[in-house]
Amino acid sequence: VKARQQMMANFEEQLRSEGVDVVSGVTNVMETLSKRNREFFKLPTYMLYVSRAFSVLEGIGLSVDENYSILQECYPYMAKRLMTDDSPRSRKALRDMLVTNEGLIASDKLIEFSSGFTNYTASTVSLSSESEKEGEGMKVAQMALIDLLLDKKGNVMQELLLEGAANITDSLIRDSIERAYQSPTGQLVQTALRVPKSVVQALVPESLQVLTLPFTLPYDLSKVLLKLSEKDDLDNAS
Repeated sequence: VKARQQMMANFEEQLRSEGVDVVSGVTNVMETLSKRNREFFKLPTYMLYVSRAFSVLEGIGLSVDENYSILQECYPYMAKRLMTDDSPRSRKALRDMLVTNEGLIASDKLIEFSSGFTNYTASTVSLSSESEKEGEGMKVAQMALIDLLLDKKGNVMQELLLEGAANITDSLIRDSIERAYQSPTGQLVQTALRVPKSVVQALVPESLQVLTLPFTLPYDLSKVLLKLSEKDDLDNAS
């Protein structure tokens, strides 16, 4: 629900910021622009027809339900379109909808998008009444979603899921390293590795210390590993 509400809210807010009412306002603006600027550009006739049809349909819906929104009804189609369209504009829109400010995928929005994808796909499958009773439409839709996620050619959904999995895995590894260092055993290992380093620095001339690398390198590497395992904002969000 959150993903749908956010999509509708963003769209409606953009229209209102430009002084346009949803659906009917868009239709009026399109027709006004077409009339006033005939010499410079002309909107395709089908766009005006589609816009008018949407306006009529929403008017009919509002006469029955005052909370009706044709944009809400179009959400399943928009969800599938964003998940399957590989154009830069659609890729950016999908990323903006699913990825949080911390760089993580919002699981509730992902589930809602997936539900919209399957609902729209199921509704467009041509089935006999017998197979429809058996739920074949939803089965076809679920297989379409699986094919999308496992497509060998790759797509934006796979990229987002892999990025999310990589961020979570990275956070888990850093957390494991940090806990290992802070454990009693980890502290004991650090002390044991520090002894050769301290002895070399105290007794071996600096010009010859390069020869002692086999003894001091493990401690140096442990310090580097500890530095690399430090958490950032993304790790804390994960």
